[in-house]
Amino acid sequence: MPFLVAANALVPVPAHRELRALRHKASQALARARLVHSWPALRRRDLAPAELIKIMHLCHVGSAYGGGWVADSLLHGHDLVYSIGVGEDISFDLELSKLASCRIVGIDPTPRAAAYVAAATGLPKGYTFVPVGLAAASGSRRFYFPANPAHVSMSLVHDSGAGHIDCEFLTLSDLMARLGHTYVDLLKLDIEGEEYAILADWLARSAALPVGQLWIEFHPSRAATTPEATLALVQQVKTLGFIPLHNGQNGYLMLNTRCVAVSARARWHLCTRAELIPV
Repeated sequence: MPFLVAANALVPVPAHRELRALRHKASQALARARLVHSWPALRRRDLAPAELIKIMHLCHVGSAYGGGWVADSLLHGHDLVYSIGVGEDISFDLELSKLASCRIVGIDPTPRAAAYVAAATGLPKGYTFVPVGLAAASGSRRFYFPANPAHVSMSLVHDSGAGHIDCEFLTLSDLMARLGHTYVDLLKLDIEGEEYAILADWLARSAALPVGQLWIEFHPSRAATTPEATLALVQQVKTLGFIPLHNGQNGYLMLNTRCVAVSARARWHLCTRAELIPV
């Protein structure tokens, strides 16, 4: 075995296999230390936002235009995701399916969105598209075209003067009932202004929502409101059990502490990843 001279002494240099074994032992020891340190916090259901951020991996999924933030350490294979408002950008859906192998339902009443998804290749296995919209009340609603015909995003609340069509919209409870679901692990909302009315409806009902994570993109200009009013609305949503984990400038990632239960497998996953640091 070769030797190195260190501190006036001959020190043996382990072979490559021995070095690999030492690294493996060190990695196991570090993992056990993380688990022991984080276990009490992970067992609690009343974690403060700062504590949650420290033990979760928050990441941006998808493109800058059509993506959103998720706590991917809480997502696992076969979890259910509603991606509401896909337009002509399904980068969020595609990247998320690779990240966590989730069951993803794309939802959008826009005709161009339906045509885009129908023509798309490489869709995840089991990917479903539903051509309806999400709104504060179910029924047929007037859906306005964008002022620029090159754009795809239509809106329930913003009349650009470019015309409209009538489309079917459902509340979240009616949508889940139609699809036969009782719980959604991740709900992504990008619905061009209607998010304000939906949140107001949820707050008025004060009912527990069967949603684990909520990424919601806000469009204050379309809804004729302000960023300050948006922030105040986010603060009110806390009364439903949601806590904001990340401010993505144009949207918020929120975790429903009344629903999310961290499994033993997830605990180990959270505690042993070196990159679990605040965004």
